[in-house]
Amino acid sequence: MSQERFEALAEEALSTISEIADGAAQKLASEGHSSANSFASGNTLTGGRAYQNLANIGLANREAWEALQREPSIARLVLEDDKGKARVVYIARKSSLPLASGKQLASYGSPIGRFAELPVGEEASVTLQGQRQVLSLVEKISLRPSMADGEWDSTGSQYRHVDFGVFSIDSLRALLHAVGLEAGDELDQLLEQAAIANGVQAGIGHQIRTAMGLRDQPILDQFQGEIFRLPLDSELIILGPPGTGKTTTLIKRLGQKLDIDNLDENERRVARAPGQSTPHDSSWLMFTPSDLLKHYLKEAFNREQVPASDARIKTWMAYRNDIARNTLGILRTANGGKYTFKPDMANLAAAVIVDSRAWYEAFSDFHEHRLKNQLKDGAIIVKESARVAGMPIVEDLQQLAKGLDNRAWMEVYRDLDKRESQLKAALEESKGIADDLLKQERNRVFNRDKAVFQRLAQYLANLQQEDDEPDEEAEFDEDDTDASGAQYPSDIQNAVKAYLGALRTLARSRYRRRNLPKGSPHPRLSNGLVMACRQTLCCWRSGNASAFRTDYAAS
Repeated sequence: MSQERFEALAEEALSTISEIADGAAQKLASEGHSSANSFASGNTLTGGRAYQNLANIGLANREAWEALQREPSIARLVLEDDKGKARVVYIARKSSLPLASGKQLASYGSPIGRFAELPVGEEASVTLQGQRQVLSLVEKISLRPSMADGEWDSTGSQYRHVDFGVFSIDSLRALLHAVGLEAGDELDQLLEQAAIANGVQAGIGHQIRTAMGLRDQPILDQFQGEIFRLPLDSELIILGPPGTGKTTTLIKRLGQKLDIDNLDENERRVARAPGQSTPHDSSWLMFTPSDLLKHYLKEAFNREQVPASDARIKTWMAYRNDIARNTLGILRTANGGKYTFKPDMANLAAAVIVDSRAWYEAFSDFHEHRLKNQLKDGAIIVKESARVAGMPIVEDLQQLAKGLDNRAWMEVYRDLDKRESQLKAALEESKGIADDLLKQERNRVFNRDKAVFQRLAQYLANLQQEDDEPDEEAEFDEDDTDASGAQYPSDIQNAVKAYLGALRTLARSRYRRRNLPKGSPHPRLSNGLVMACRQTLCCWRSGNASAFRTDYAAS
């Protein structure tokens, strides 16, 4: 390939880079900050969301133009259609803007940006202005713009042509300087031209690594491009040794899929699906193995103009501890939790660490078997305790329990969800009956001894015992109580609440012919109180209330 062709290429590329940077600067200078004055009419008190959206759009535009000022373009492509007509397209990393010269600038994440990944000579179809076209890539040059001495340059560029092959160009600006050499010492001129000629080498030149960090790869290869441009709802796993571009591909995918403008209609429906708890641009989370790599990831995301706060990039250990402590309530905190995290404890067998699949499958099978047994036992209890034989909801639960072994859990959950209103109505009815009976017994005890709950409150105040685990079977009985175990302002209220909870536990155990559970039915209730309630029931049967008072006072 002739030197003159490289010089013409360098002149066009650098002039276009300068035009893009100047156009972005003009946009920044003329646009300014959007405000409420942009609306023909509006109310800043009631239309807060509209004004916030306007501010977000203005901020995104300014960030895009600032990025174009820093890095105007990353590639120059020459595409041909089936009629042989060529078009030149410049590719920017993330954004685009119209150019006064009429040259085309496109974002790498756009459909036409896909051609930057293809090898020269390849063709692909793309939709432009509503029409499907087949274009072939005949020429491509990678650009690394930088400003030096007030002039734009691109260093370390790689040029590829379908006919001429591959060349490495040290500096595009140096090619233009060679054209402008003044006539002076003939030997100096020859030496300068020879130095410039050495700046264009056939083949791919090796790069010298100057710093540690994730490699900045503005354009991916063809296979990486196919991965990161997959539809938004695709699920995939990328495997490979270090340095093969797994993380870079994921960052590119996030950068493209978070931009609504780069999504097709189906992807936009997924992104804007109703019921999502978080906005689309923040509905992602990336895990990194170490805090050091987390720092490098933030720099890589910044180059792709993807906001990546600490809430979006986490190490798995930190995220795991946060979930266990603040969501599941497993780890001990100032407000609850039971277990203390000891990172140095080796609590897993060697076989689990080597291959955790068998351990996970065993745990999953145990959990599934336990849930199915609970549902079957629950269906039996419902049938035995039904007020009227043959109730529709009881029969439905019986049929559901019989077919559990051959069904997936999601199908079972869907069937239960359909019956949710019926189940809640039956539970509320049963709970109302139980509450009435408990209220009658509470009043009977109080009428026999007006000071009984005052003494019970004193007994509870003097009881120094660590809170026990709540009874899982009391879930529906305790819907109207404070799940946090907070005390009522009045001691007598706490005493009555503890007394009724003990009666529930005792009644449930007697009905199911089981011993009292080791854990109390309420965090503030001890086993001694349950025994006192048992004595109360015995005294009621014998009609000897004074025996309870004497026995209770002695305790």
